[in-house]
Amino acid sequence: MKYTLNVLKRIIFGRIRILLLSIFIIILVSVLFWPLKNYEFINLDDDLYITKNENVMYGLSLNGFYWAYSISNKTAYWHPLTWISHMLDCELYGLDAGMHHLTNVFFHIVNSLLLFLVLQRMTGALWRSAFVAALFAVHPINVDSVAWIAERKNLLSTLFWLLTMGAYGWYSARPGIVRYMLVVAAFMMGLLAKPMLVTLPFVLFLFDWWPLRRATFLVPMDDESVPLHRKFTQSSCLRLILEKVPLLFLSFGSIYISSLSLSKHGGFIITDSLVPMKLRIANALVSYVKYIEKLFWPHDLAVFYQYPKVMLPLWQVYGAALFLFGVSVLVVVSLKKKPYFTVGWCWFLGTLVPVSGLIQGGLWPSMADRWAYVPFIGLFIMIAWGGHAVVLRYRHRRIVLAVSIVLILSSLMMVTRHQVGYWKNTVTLFEHALEVTEDNYVAHYNLGLALAKEGRLDEAINQYKRAIGIHHNYPEAHSNFGIALQKNGMIIDAIKELKLSLQINSENAETHNNLAIALADLGNIDEAITHYNEALRINPDYADAHYNMGNMFAKQDKKEAAMSHFMKTIQIDSFYFSAHNNLGAIFLKELKLDKAIYHFQEALRIKPDYAGARKNLQIALGYEKKVNSKIAIINRKLESNKGTPAFYNRLGDLHEKKGDHGSAVEYYQKVLDINPDFIPVLEKLVLVCADENDYENAAIYLNRIIALMPDNPAGYYNMACLSAKQGQVEESIIWLQKAVGKGFDDWELLEKDEDLKNLRDLDYLTHQ
Repeated sequence: MKYTLNVLKRIIFGRIRILLLSIFIIILVSVLFWPLKNYEFINLDDDLYITKNENVMYGLSLNGFYWAYSISNKTAYWHPLTWISHMLDCELYGLDAGMHHLTNVFFHIVNSLLLFLVLQRMTGALWRSAFVAALFAVHPINVDSVAWIAERKNLLSTLFWLLTMGAYGWYSARPGIVRYMLVVAAFMMGLLAKPMLVTLPFVLFLFDWWPLRRATFLVPMDDESVPLHRKFTQSSCLRLILEKVPLLFLSFGSIYISSLSLSKHGGFIITDSLVPMKLRIANALVSYVKYIEKLFWPHDLAVFYQYPKVMLPLWQVYGAALFLFGVSVLVVVSLKKKPYFTVGWCWFLGTLVPVSGLIQGGLWPSMADRWAYVPFIGLFIMIAWGGHAVVLRYRHRRIVLAVSIVLILSSLMMVTRHQVGYWKNTVTLFEHALEVTEDNYVAHYNLGLALAKEGRLDEAINQYKRAIGIHHNYPEAHSNFGIALQKNGMIIDAIKELKLSLQINSENAETHNNLAIALADLGNIDEAITHYNEALRINPDYADAHYNMGNMFAKQDKKEAAMSHFMKTIQIDSFYFSAHNNLGAIFLKELKLDKAIYHFQEALRIKPDYAGARKNLQIALGYEKKVNSKIAIINRKLESNKGTPAFYNRLGDLHEKKGDHGSAVEYYQKVLDINPDFIPVLEKLVLVCADENDYENAAIYLNRIIALMPDNPAGYYNMACLSAKQGQVEESIIWLQKAVGKGFDDWELLEKDEDLKNLRDLDYLTHQ
């Protein structure tokens, strides 16, 4: 009985200690990262992932899910779960950057707790596991992963990394199919968040040896300083390998899909001709040592470290190789007595391989603090267990441990809190990056973007110049330099920079769009149209290019072309409020009041403080009120007098302006009942029916016009347009031939008429 009470007492006190340590970790992370609630999005990747990503920023949707799982979404490598996570944030908080930041903080808290609980369950070492989790929670190297909203993929994938490890520990205690399927499920979810988990099967094999001690056939251990609090099932080498085979297949599948998605970007993967393999290996070796340096002395941390342009000094490369080799030899020597050194070191070396730069894509840095988020756990294990083994030799080891832990965590927390402050906004972030790095053209460029956004154009121009001075062939810098010059009224210089950008990269839709804007400002309309078309060739769903092209055509009073582009803009992005307003303005000019009012209301629904749309809506409602008043007057006259064709015609016109097409057709038909051959009304009925896609009745009325005016080419041409809109290509061609036979010769209209787009797309129209 006494033994049972003692066991129960140990269990209760053990769980209380776990709870208190968990609360301590939560408080640590919350205190350090709470200022993020007042911080902004930054312009490096946050725009790509959220603020300018129309598939994400409007929240959860079926189209969004489809886009997230597509391997050709042309945004980043394949990580659908991360996209859905950002969509959920936008669904819940909109574009409130502080709440997006706090979601990242939440994930970091959960990851820290999971790391503590998983290690404690596997090793039985409560305080060492807590120390590893505390180091993970507060180390400054992890600030990037938490403070950078776009790095949600890092936090989310690590969450499932740790869940996979926890599930594997549970499975190892009592192997079974259900428990193993939980391991596979957690691993799959992690790969859907980020392919960083491809090395996890190898880490699990390390843990089979220590701390799970399932693979005692490798090297017998006499490490009795860490008693296991539970037994894990020992297995043969073959079984342990077979357990990892399904996970390895998933890893290879993830690598293949990620490579495929990167290849869809066109030039996203950096070839050996641009960055030689010799330089990649050299940089990887030196970076490993720099990571270890930042572990013990976390100074000069930056969001981006410039990749070396030339070969690194040989003393650095050979020195780094010698250091890594020496440490590897030492951990192998201590394999039997200190297995945690080997496991921790192999964890660090192995999990950094995917981001070592041997394979590169996109804007690749020499190293990145965020990439150390998982690999540093291996080094933290080495420190916690190795430090414990050293302190055991001292008489007052508890005091030494307590003082050491307090000093280490306090020092790291001060540095971390200071580092968090740099993430307040893009300006503070990249100003700091320039303070601690050299020749960092990426920092200059992104600082320029942030300054331009704040309206500090002269400062932005200076930063763009410095970025270009370091990296002459930097197309984005040339492009945004041109935009800044354009805003400063230096249009000719702006065009020069934009054209330089296109010489370096002619497949940038945004640059073509910006160049078209500048050319249109100079009055070079034809050249502007060429670049707008190029932008839309590269990206047919480029809403801004359609919108700008619509504005250009609207200024030229080419209403149909302008409406077509504004409608396309809204189809791509239904929240494009200015496109709704401009489209409404065109309908208002044509006195199509119902459509004008609808689009003005849509613009105000999206942006309630949109003064221009509110003013336009008031004008449209005023017109509608006048139309209703006129309808009432005419109806009163009709009540006292017999209806005349003029009254019915006027009523039809007024109802058409209101968008009441049914009533308009009814009154127009009354005119025809009195005068069946009244061509102006027949023409109105053709337009009303075509506008409602009632092509059958439109054709009937148009045939009556042709019968009344057989020598007028306009009737035949309009019939050709009507047939083309219905996809009746051959019939349309016949009607066009009849129109030409009757004297039609407006070839410019033939080449630009939107109704004949089907024919032009199929190369039926040629102009001799």
